This record gives sequence, C-alpha cells and structure tokens, in this order.
Amino acid sequence: MAAHAERDELAGADIEATWRSRLRRVLLADPEAAEELRLLLAELDPDAQSEPSASVHNSISGGVQNGPVFQGQHFSGLTFGGSGAAVPSEQDGGVM
Repeated sequence: MAAHAERDELAGADIEATWRSRLRRVLLADPEAAEELRLLLAELDPDAQSEPSASVHNSISGGVQNGPVFQGQHFSGLTFGGSGAAVPSEQDGGVM
C-alpha cells in the first residue's frame, strides 16, 4: 500500500513478485488450498457466475442476407446506415 501511495511502480512490482512466489509455493505444497482460494475469490467477485457459460453456435443459410446479423445478448444503441432510399412496395412495382 505504501508503494502504491508513493506511486513507486518498481517497489510495487517487487512486492507483487514476492507475494506471487509465496502464494505459488503454498498452492504447490497444499493443492486443497488452491480450491479454497478459488472459492474465496468467487465469493468476493460480484460478477462471478455460479455456472459456467455455455457456448452457442448459430449458422445463417438460405440465401443472401441483405443486412447485418448479430449474435449476442443485451444489444442497445445500435445504429445502421443506409442509402436513404425507401424500400420498394408492391404498389411501386417492387418485389416483396
């Protein structure tokens, strides 16, 4: 904390390396400690998921796609550019 307060990056890096080495030795000597540490870190992380996320694979087929395709979750504020031309209707002789 003192190194951080003094903005001493070299001292901070040395302290971090020392603690990283100590922690590595503890975890190698006691494999159960690694699981305990994982549980503790998960408990302290408010964004931790209780279950691993699943992977999803989607395919787009069946012809030409005339616009962007998105796969995801929680989209907001999307804007798409265009030519400004109106979409032709059946009355205008356009094909729908």
